Amino acid sequence: MSEHDFQIEVLERMARIDAQLKEAMDSLHKLEEQFQETQKLAIVADQRGRSAHHRINGMYIIAGIIGSVVSFVVDWFRH
Repeated sequence: MSEHDFQIEVLERMARIDAQLKEAMDSLHKLEEQFQETQKLAIVADQRGRSAHHRINGMYIIAGIIGSVVSFVVDWFRH
């Protein structure tokens, strides 16, 4: 193999490596965008979950108050 052939082979390999690197970088950018979108969705889901738990806790409080009032009324009429 002559020096000229060696140089051509090295340049071809470097060009292939460069193309692969560009493809990898494009894939990385796409994954970063998907991660950011997923992160936004996770934040929204967390907020909705917290809101739902807050409403459920409020319903438990109201149910407890109603139960206490009913218990008091029933106890009042027993005596």
